[in-house]
Amino acid sequence: MKRKRLILPFFLALLLLLSACGNDSGVIVTGGVNSADTVVPVRVESAYTTVMTDSLKLNGEIKAKEDVYVIPKASGTVQAVNCKVGDYVNKGDTLVVLDDSALEAQLVQAQAALAAARASYEDAVRNLERMEALYEEGAISLQTLESARTAVAASNPEAASASVDLAQLSISYTRVQAPISGLVAEVNTTVGSVAGTNYVARIVDMSTVTVTVEVGESEINQISVGQSVQVAVESAELNDLKGTVRTVSPVADYASKSYTVEIGIDNKDRLLKPGMYAEVKIVLGRREDVTCVPTVAVTHTADESYLFVVEDGHAVKKTVVTGAEADGVTEIVSGLLASETVVVKGQNKLTDGVAVSVEEE
Repeated sequence: MKRKRLILPFFLALLLLLSACGNDSGVIVTGGVNSADTVVPVRVESAYTTVMTDSLKLNGEIKAKEDVYVIPKASGTVQAVNCKVGDYVNKGDTLVVLDDSALEAQLVQAQAALAAARASYEDAVRNLERMEALYEEGAISLQTLESARTAVAASNPEAASASVDLAQLSISYTRVQAPISGLVAEVNTTVGSVAGTNYVARIVDMSTVTVTVEVGESEINQISVGQSVQVAVESAELNDLKGTVRTVSPVADYASKSYTVEIGIDNKDRLLKPGMYAEVKIVLGRREDVTCVPTVAVTHTADESYLFVVEDGHAVKKTVVTGAEADGVTEIVSGLLASETVVVKGQNKLTDGVAVSVEEE
């Protein structure tokens, strides 16, 4: 009997030792294997109230302020190309020169016709003056006088003058000029080729650029022309740009049911290139005294959102309704007081009512 009494305490001690060695879950066991005595170490932070900024983040493609394909108003053989890709040109600069020899010949003919028309007109006027004098003397009939007047009207040189103007205008079109100031993005012709209906150059004005975004019906009335917005362009490593709302479409797109908003961005250094993508942050409004917690404190499931608070050394599960979420902070619409302390580390090991020990950071 004495031997059996010695063996029983030995096995009990062995069981307790094995239980302690197998506990690697991060909880503290204070009284055997009873779960009621389990203490979970956690870290906590206090909920707080703050001013919450409601914002909308959207992406859009950057476009130049103006993007013009230059098409000649006249056709002809290209004699000179005065620009190359990357050049900055001013409005009115000559980009391409076309052969104008045929037009010059037409101008000479038109000028000769104008000179003849003026001479004929002057003769007709002098003849009319004589006819009027003779008519006053009764030497000619009214019909003869009217014929002289008709001759003056018929020999008016205005038509010939218009032909000269047209020939000169056609010659001016052989100097293909930049319609805007900006950078040459493309040159689409070479010396010796024939220019016609196709464009010869492309010019972009990048002094300012625009970003177009699509906004839903629930936010569009919170955006107005002139409103300042924040813009980030990751590819250009520019994350703190300022933009301004230029236009807000008054009607929704038929297919997408969204509203188009155009945002202008100053680009005097020309670091923003058309085709880059920008992220636009539009502030919709600000709200005072909003209860917030760190986002890590909140657990979302298909059925609910919840977090744990610490009360009298125990975890208490609270179902909450969340609102906006940004920069690691989540708004709590209901279910939590701003004075309460929430668990931000160790909450995945908690159940409602379990004992906790608060660790210091």
